[in-house]
Amino acid sequence: MKDTIYIACGFLLLLVSHAGPAASANGTPSLEIDIIDVRNGNGNLNVAVFASPEGFPDKPGKAINRLRQPIAGAGTVQVEVALPAGKYAVAVFHDEDGDGKLRKNFLGVPTEGTGFSNNPATRFGPPKFKDCLVPVGGGKVTIKLNY
Repeated sequence: MKDTIYIACGFLLLLVSHAGPAASANGTPSLEIDIIDVRNGNGNLNVAVFASPEGFPDKPGKAINRLRQPIAGAGTVQVEVALPAGKYAVAVFHDEDGDGKLRKNFLGVPTEGTGFSNNPATRFGPPKFKDCLVPVGGGKVTIKLNY
């Protein structure tokens, strides 16, 4: 028998199952994401999930799914995105000023928090799509924001 617990988190209803892959309330596979090291409660977290390298990570219009999550405070924010089974790359940015755009300095380096699935190093530009691929339904993904 499957043991299932429903947890209310912000505006989302998360389904946590002790047996089998993660799924949303309607049975569709889902990707559970913990976004950690959120600096403050200003603005929103913008999450973009990509099924292909096209547009990754800076063209969210090319994403298979996008989510804009208001932030209640600093620390960790949990989100869930319903997706078909497969592998995806996730890009997140903390839109602190709420303008919907990632602010960058004169060198093109982001001044708002950014993070990617698998937390790859981003010293010389954004990571490659293949380095950020994660399976849907295989548990929880943790993305660390870097400011």
